[in-house]
Amino acid sequence: MKKYLSFVVLPFLLLTIIFSCSDNSTNPEDELTVKPIVLKTSTNYDEQLFNSLFPQNDILKTMSDAYKNKYSEKIKMQLIDYVVSKVKTLGENEAIFLECFNLSGCQNVNSISLPTYIEKAKYNDEDSWIIQLSWGLESSDLGHYKCFAFGINSKDTLYYTRCK
Repeated sequence: MKKYLSFVVLPFLLLTIIFSCSDNSTNPEDELTVKPIVLKTSTNYDEQLFNSLFPQNDILKTMSDAYKNKYSEKIKMQLIDYVVSKVKTLGENEAIFLECFNLSGCQNVNSISLPTYIEKAKYNDEDSWIIQLSWGLESSDLGHYKCFAFGINSKDTLYYTRCK
């Protein structure tokens, strides 16, 4: 009987432990049900083009619906960490991105907001980070938007629009 336990039960227990641990990944982005869009384009926005394309309603609605009743500072920071990792993957300087991103106010502790769309592009011929946030006055109300064009060199707001 002892032989049976060691050859059959022990390997089964080890496999159970291994598979149950793999489901509990410590990778923070694994907890995110929906992730922001992060991309790099050659688009050169001006006010008219920007206003015709923003907000990006599909991702705004998807993100807002996914997190409006689950919003937390932890989720917001996980989403920001995800965005920064994608910015690095695009070959962009994360410190410069964060300087621009910080201008959006998303990282403020009392700001109920989430990044939904990030694009490295141009605005009036200036290299820019285009940033769209979903925000609300309370965590159950994330359906509002803010859209920015931040100049990478100037670290200034080149354009801004929000829901009225």
